Amino acid sequence: MSRRFPLQRLPGATLLALALAGAGAGCFWPNPIINSIAATNNQLYVGESTTITVTASTNPGRELQFQATAARGRILQTDTRSRTFTYIAPFTAAAPDNAGNQVIGDRVTIRVIDGTAVVDQVLTMNLNGSTVIFKDEANATTGQGQPCEPGATLTDCNGPLYVGVVDEVSQVVRNIRPLKNRAGQALRGTQPAISPDGRRIAYVEYSGTTGGSAIQSVDSAGDVRTVVIAEPAVLNVDPTWTGPGNEILFASNRGNRGFDIYRAIPDQQGSVPTQLTSSAADERFPSANPNLTGQIDLVVSAQANSLGDLNNRTPTAAWNLFTFDRQTGTTGGLGYVDQLTNLSQTGDYAVEARWRPDGQWIAFTQNGPVANAQSTSSRFQRVVIQEIAKPRGSGCALTVAFTAPQSDYKEGNPVWSPRNQELFYLDTNGPDVIAGATQLRRILPNLGCASGQQGGNQQAPQPVGITGVSRPAVLRVTVGNGNNIVGGWGMDWR
Repeated sequence: MSRRFPLQRLPGATLLALALAGAGAGCFWPNPIINSIAATNNQLYVGESTTITVTASTNPGRELQFQATAARGRILQTDTRSRTFTYIAPFTAAAPDNAGNQVIGDRVTIRVIDGTAVVDQVLTMNLNGSTVIFKDEANATTGQGQPCEPGATLTDCNGPLYVGVVDEVSQVVRNIRPLKNRAGQALRGTQPAISPDGRRIAYVEYSGTTGGSAIQSVDSAGDVRTVVIAEPAVLNVDPTWTGPGNEILFASNRGNRGFDIYRAIPDQQGSVPTQLTSSAADERFPSANPNLTGQIDLVVSAQANSLGDLNNRTPTAAWNLFTFDRQTGTTGGLGYVDQLTNLSQTGDYAVEARWRPDGQWIAFTQNGPVANAQSTSSRFQRVVIQEIAKPRGSGCALTVAFTAPQSDYKEGNPVWSPRNQELFYLDTNGPDVIAGATQLRRILPNLGCASGQQGGNQQAPQPVGITGVSRPAVLRVTVGNGNNIVGGWGMDWR
């Protein structure tokens, strides 16, 4: 005959002691446990995606929830109970930290929650390659892209945007694909620019309804944000990024005046721009110094023959490059430090300046006499490199000399590689392309340029195959004020 014991209420302290004893015996655990984290592919090229699966356990009766965040890439998840995530890599393999040092790869933090406790674990993602993005203008006959040139409508300046991976091992562009939004729709715009942290691409989108243009940004998962809204007759153009990607600089003719340089905060929808320059001259194509320890913040293209002309708006002046220091003010041209080019004839221009990642050199597009042209009276649109510390006008063209009959040959849109060495650029009507077509090229520039003289034999440019899509387009520029400079920066590479 079994004996029955009366039920007794145990004090709370006794219950706690029993729970702790059970935990020591292995039959109770207070926290969830992450047993494993596995990525289908942990060696990704920039912009590619993979699946991450989490295995975890906890005390019976508790419900597990899962979260994941990436430092730079994007995470997609159906709901918090799902143990699988889609990780989408950013557009760059490396990104600058707060000290300006390049950090390679990405970090994904996996969080498991069971209602009583939280446990985190970090998964390192290895990233390879770099990203090239460009606007396709060559398919005008099929309605895909139109030349962004004088006489074209504003919406003609929008074109399909393509993104690809630069394989740094085989030196080719691979996996060319349309840039799409989250709904899978191909994005159209122009002047794409990749943020230094690789999280987003900014681009200009012209509006047929407002007669102006907006600046949009899109991340690797396709989420689009309007950074600067389109307003009637206001052109917001030439977006570029600063630092690790926390600001966008751009040119705008807002306020019923000529072009000035502004900045916007990309994390803010419809950001209210802050004006940086306010000289009387038109100013376009800001380029931020990537060397965070440098004293000079920007290089700006301004329609002025000299520093003294910045307070005069002269539509017939040449466009020159000037350095600008944002720490010294913005009114009346205050803030300009030095002049880099010395163009003076109507129709000459120096635009599209790009800093080398070390902050020592710039590459830019110049129309005018170049040091290695066979005749200084002939004018060509060429890609020029110049050391910041050298005297005014000391840059030289990348490629070999050309003669006057080849004046329809144009180079433009230089972009330094992330490794400080090579340049991407575009050319049209070159000796090995169809008349009117544009070729994407890469070159190892000769840095022997000094005092405007050609620095020895130049390296031959290499065509870069982009099979499956048509060629990107080059800059079209006419004489006159900044409203007639259209196109530009049709390609970026990071």
